[in-house]
Amino acid sequence: MKKIFTQFIAIALLPTFGSAQITITQGDLPALFSTWVEHEDTTTHAAITPAGPSQTWDYSNFTIIETDVTNLQPLTATNSNWNANFPTAQMVHYDYIDSTAAYYSSNSSGFYLDGLYDNRSEADINAFSYQNKRLLFPVPFTYLNTTTNLASFSIEVNQGFMVKVASYTHTDFTCDAYGSITTPAGTFSNTIRIKAVSYNYDSTYADFGGGYQLIDFSEPNDTSITYTWMQNGSNSIVFTADELMNGSTPTGIIEDASYFDVTPPAAPNPPTNLTVNPTTLKTTFDKMQLNWSDNSNNELGFNIERSTDSTNWSVITTVGADETSYLDIGLSPMTVYYYRVSAYNGIGTSIYSNTVSGNTDGSTSINDDLAEEKIQVYPNPTNGVVTIQLTNNTYTSIELYNVIGERLISNQTNQSKHNIDISNYPNGVYFLKVDGNITKIIKQ
Repeated sequence: MKKIFTQFIAIALLPTFGSAQITITQGDLPALFSTWVEHEDTTTHAAITPAGPSQTWDYSNFTIIETDVTNLQPLTATNSNWNANFPTAQMVHYDYIDSTAAYYSSNSSGFYLDGLYDNRSEADINAFSYQNKRLLFPVPFTYLNTTTNLASFSIEVNQGFMVKVASYTHTDFTCDAYGSITTPAGTFSNTIRIKAVSYNYDSTYADFGGGYQLIDFSEPNDTSITYTWMQNGSNSIVFTADELMNGSTPTGIIEDASYFDVTPPAAPNPPTNLTVNPTTLKTTFDKMQLNWSDNSNNELGFNIERSTDSTNWSVITTVGADETSYLDIGLSPMTVYYYRVSAYNGIGTSIYSNTVSGNTDGSTSINDDLAEEKIQVYPNPTNGVVTIQLTNNTYTSIELYNVIGERLISNQTNQSKHNIDISNYPNGVYFLKVDGNITKIIKQ
């Protein structure tokens, strides 16, 4: 369990802070749709300099041993069974390779870890949800500010009798220094250093039939100290370092450290390759099937807009993230419709896709030249009997539809010539479907 928490807490260190007398606010905290690339070095060690103003830190000799990527995403329906354990979380990092997730929330007092989910088969317990959330970055915060946080969660296990373990983490935060720091990514002036000292302790309860009773309590142990250098802005987190501990005694030496590349939140890339799919239009003519390519991984969904003149547009619906199709139904016959699609998220909306159009007279569903090569229909226009001349004697289905998609005739033939009589139908436009090819017939 400790290993799982260590991994997730490392993922969690994502926010932003400031420099000499600057103040970190909620606007500097990790944001939805931001991406953090962590470059970790567990082999290079250096001294942790004393606290104070106008410090100069040089960690340019640190190298990359391991790289991890964290994407802060909205909670999606795909993992609804996971998400239900963290009802107040606002964002999540899903690790689909390891089948784990870390859940976070942000408010005017700081950035918090709501909990962790472990879906691996070897996991004894899946959800670790904090009753009191774990504060990762307090705000507002500036040089010489201090604050504390007590995070807690509990788990219950049936071992023939019920056992409950309540785990607590007490963290003291101090903004203990400011100055300039050099990492492999460059030199960053006007940074502040945040020192977080954490102590863990547990209470164990057992229920032998008369309710839970305290059977064990551990004094604060497993002390850890983490330093984080931060600036205001999108590249707020500059460097983090864990201090090597000798039991509960700090050594003043960096055990492992990380520097970060940050991609700030942005509107999604636009969808492309929007098409009108003719499949459904071959049976009814009041529908348009739209398909497009999804080119982003940070959209909340897609806006689908429609127009009848390609000038005046309206949003007819929105569909969720990762959707790439939509069926527009209930359209008027003999009408040209234009469509365009855009992606959106909490940051903004993409530019539009290409514009496509389809005609509910059936022209979106066929290539007239191709249809004419396969079948001949005459006379057309007609006032009664229509002859259908086929190019072969294979088994063929022949159907006739009106402009609202109602099927009027359905025949099958293996003859090269076939007649249908539409003399009893009103004058107007009809659609003849022959083995998936559609041609228009006019009754006069």
